[in-house]
Amino acid sequence: MQEFKTIGGARIGWFTATWPLVRLSVSSARLQLSGILGTYEFLPREVVSLQHHRSIVQIISGFQIVHIRPDYPSKIVFGCFRRPEELMGGIRNSGFLPEAPANSVAHL
Repeated sequence: MQEFKTIGGARIGWFTATWPLVRLSVSSARLQLSGILGTYEFLPREVVSLQHHRSIVQIISGFQIVHIRPDYPSKIVFGCFRRPEELMGGIRNSGFLPEAPANSVAHL
């Protein structure tokens, strides 16, 4: 398994950082967003799913991190200029697999 990295933008709660102000790094052990809005790191056991997120601008593909971390905003979305299948394929190939049960998302 190989670490997947790309740059893009993110919406963290009510705040937005546009491309290229956010770096996504994903390995089998963690998913991390870092940049101008801070660093947000997730272990597989803290993520329920990565849900496709549709942008108004169709050239941006992205996903929302559905997570169980009460210390992070519930709405965390990453987007970039890669094709959706390339973005999600890179994450899959990193070996990162969300493990949190869907019924554990109480703060959303």
